[in-house]
Amino acid sequence: MKHQYKFDREKTLVALALVVALLLRLYLAPLPGFVGDYEGHKQWSYALVHYGFNSIYDLQDTLVSIRHVDYPPLYLYLLKCTGLIYKFFHSSGFEHPTDMSTTFVKAPSILIEVLTALIIYLILRRRTSFKTSFFCMMAYAGNPAIIYNTALWGQVDAFGVFFAVLSLGFLASRRFGLSVFFIVAGICMKIMVVVLLPLIFYVIFRSEGVEKTLKCILIGFLSLVLILLPIIFTGQLDLMLNKVLRSSGPYSFVSVNAYNLWRLTYPEEVERVYRSAPSDNNPVPLIPFLSFKDIGLILYGLFTLYILFFKMGKRFDWDVIFYVGFLLFFGFFMLPTRIHERYLFPVFALLIIPAHRDRKLQIIYVILTLTYFINLTHVLTTYFNYFGAGVYARVLGEVKITAFLNTLIFFYVLGLSFNSKDSLLKEVKYVRYLFLVGLLIALSSLILSNYSCEKDVFNEGLFLSELNHVSAVQGYGVLSRDSSVDGNPILLGGRRFCRGLGTHSVSEIIYDVSGVDASRFQAWVGVDDEVRYGSVTFEVWGDSVRLFESKLMRKGDGPEEVDVSVEGVSELKLVVTDGGDRGGYGDHADWADAKLIKT
Repeated sequence: MKHQYKFDREKTLVALALVVALLLRLYLAPLPGFVGDYEGHKQWSYALVHYGFNSIYDLQDTLVSIRHVDYPPLYLYLLKCTGLIYKFFHSSGFEHPTDMSTTFVKAPSILIEVLTALIIYLILRRRTSFKTSFFCMMAYAGNPAIIYNTALWGQVDAFGVFFAVLSLGFLASRRFGLSVFFIVAGICMKIMVVVLLPLIFYVIFRSEGVEKTLKCILIGFLSLVLILLPIIFTGQLDLMLNKVLRSSGPYSFVSVNAYNLWRLTYPEEVERVYRSAPSDNNPVPLIPFLSFKDIGLILYGLFTLYILFFKMGKRFDWDVIFYVGFLLFFGFFMLPTRIHERYLFPVFALLIIPAHRDRKLQIIYVILTLTYFINLTHVLTTYFNYFGAGVYARVLGEVKITAFLNTLIFFYVLGLSFNSKDSLLKEVKYVRYLFLVGLLIALSSLILSNYSCEKDVFNEGLFLSELNHVSAVQGYGVLSRDSSVDGNPILLGGRRFCRGLGTHSVSEIIYDVSGVDASRFQAWVGVDDEVRYGSVTFEVWGDSVRLFESKLMRKGDGPEEVDVSVEGVSELKLVVTDGGDRGGYGDHADWADAKLIKT
């Protein structure tokens, strides 16, 4: 009876703790987070309920109000179920957004997040004490960064993590077929879970050989076909693959708000963070045949091979498998380009399991929680002007310190080796050298970031941003000096300029240059990289005579050089047209490095 009472008490405490975690999240859910995410999910749910799967991946072509659908299909199935349930309680469905609809669309992720905390407890309870298991469960369920991402921001990363934990749990218990099924389901929910595939098939191959590996590949293929059946039957498979696999296309930056190693390489002078990042399609200095995107993928590929073959070896126990999963996700956050701030989310559920027996990992868990919380809150408060807890990010030094800490932690964990004693990991001799390498890379990146602007150091001249204009009219916003019209650093085709004018079509800027001792006007012109599309033309007029007219310029085009004589000119007029299409929407035009010089 005493043993039975103790067992029931444990279950009661776990249930109460999880209920509190659930209620806290539901209390925060109505608050505004990233409207673009959860309102977009409401639109998808509404479209799925009313139009089904027949044209879900091309609905934007017929319904302009629907945000383009680029998520894998398993999440869309969930959204349809959510929409049907919500419509049962609210006849108009998600057509008219309310606080209740916001809570409702966030609720599935909140529930699955709390369920993940329970699974963490069950995994650990089989192998350690109730106290330790309960503490680790609450370290995840009560993690402020985790709560912020799901309950406030409104993201659905919790689903990918849920399937990842299940998959690695079955992998560690050698139930390989279930492991493969759940990782495929995870990929069909959140595609970034694909980073665990090398780990899963590496363990299967090293444990059971070729025959078992081939059987598991077949299980994975059949699972994928089963999940995709509704998409296949509606003829949307090709379009779905195109949308999902190219979803990172509009974000061709070295970092998309992720405070990682790449984020250290360019200055922090902006409010809208990722728009200031250099393009990852730019060639790498000294290696012109490789882009930054190529370098990121190569680094992550080498990192994965190192982790599996040199660090993991043939150790396939529970803690090692979850720790290697943590490393793969952490490396995915730090090394490739185009990484979003949220991509650090999966590390916490995988790290807390091996952290129960290693103090070093517990400290790393706390530090990463801090850096991830700062990353999320800073992006949401500055980029989206939300009133949340981003003040802490500003107090702690914002972006660079956070990216610096993440870089140091990353190089530190690279130097840890598995231990055969009570603690999981031990420091080896070269860990201090790796830590030093990380420190040097971080410091050099900080220093180099101060010299990332395009500058003409031999002939700077008089910049128009230093002159007062006679008049300035434009179709959107106000004329910006030394920044884009939205206040970001001027970025044209991946090239960043420190000086210039940011405007919007249709615009006309007039300067009185009669008293300026100059003979030429020079500039670089183009559509700023902060927009997804735009088309404009540029004109330079001197005393009613057109001196220059650009070609039609679109987003992504390299900047076009302007170099005209202004000898004897009294009135200099800069004109931007809308290019004759789209009504001027997105026409963020820059006169980069615009200056008057004397030759």
